[in-house]
Amino acid sequence: MFSISRQDSKAIQGLAFLLMLFLHLFNRMQNVDLCTTFLSIKGIPLIHILTKGCGPVPFFVVLSGYGLYVAKFSIGTRLKRALRLYVFYWLTLILFVGLGSYLNPVKYPGSVTKAVLNALGFYDTYNSETWFLLPYVLTSLLFGVYLEMMRYLGKKWILLISLVMTIAAQYLISRIGVNGMPRLAYQLVLTAGFMIPFVLGMVLCDVSQNGVSSPKWQSFFSRSSLLLYKYNWFIYLFLLLFFIADVVINNSLFHILFAFAVIILFPHIKKGKVAFAFLQEIGRKSMVMWLIHTYFCYYLFHDWIYGLKYPIVIYLVMLIITYIASLPFYHVGGKIAKWLRI
Repeated sequence: MFSISRQDSKAIQGLAFLLMLFLHLFNRMQNVDLCTTFLSIKGIPLIHILTKGCGPVPFFVVLSGYGLYVAKFSIGTRLKRALRLYVFYWLTLILFVGLGSYLNPVKYPGSVTKAVLNALGFYDTYNSETWFLLPYVLTSLLFGVYLEMMRYLGKKWILLISLVMTIAAQYLISRIGVNGMPRLAYQLVLTAGFMIPFVLGMVLCDVSQNGVSSPKWQSFFSRSSLLLYKYNWFIYLFLLLFFIADVVINNSLFHILFAFAVIILFPHIKKGKVAFAFLQEIGRKSMVMWLIHTYFCYYLFHDWIYGLKYPIVIYLVMLIITYIASLPFYHVGGKIAKWLRI
């Protein structure tokens, strides 16, 4: 009925990173003001408006829930996977914080306490965009708990509980903010906020593996798959309209719905070989590219990057630089992970 292949998963991760890069380059008006822009709506540059629909986090979290449900990794394996992620993270810290201590000594490296808490992912003062790291790791470690809840309560109840948890988390963050609660509480609230996209991925995988019991629903999904593949233009039109709605509504829950829609429909899209291979390659490198891209555009080389003026040039140069810079990290990190057997 439906499944996400490993190739599709990597390509979707690649797409999510492309959205992330666009978001982080143009979501701050003080950076957009440094650019030469041509299209505006009511005086606001279009590139800034479009960032409101570029929520990349739900893509990675839904795919994580889906992938873990496929693999059913033990807690030991999930701990090893978390350590592997931290190995790559620590490598980026060693290089960029070391470089930052020379280029921006006011910010880097700071006190020993600051260094340790950043290394653990507990704080993100070295690179604010790594806020995602610890909640993501905690969510993957909670997979076993969510799996038992799903088996005991059923899919409908765990989805309802997850939705309530995510809404509550988003409410607390919007009302209190990162500085209004203890850091441990903030990390736990962020983790709770990941629950609905993660569980959606698990449920999606369960449905793809076991199907649905109702013959009517089986027939509906079967006919829909055939029609979507035949009329691919409908998928593009639907996702374009959904993206526009996401830009207009600009709500965290709607970002999750958009990501979920893309993930469901992506396997039905007829893909060009070159574009598909490109997205897969970006997806394979997306983890390290996520960890390092803002060091270039925010913290160490901000003036040079935005000195390029034109958004398309800035975007392409950042994509190329970040991709090339990710390669040695993957090579060295892979060697270390292999040596550690993780």
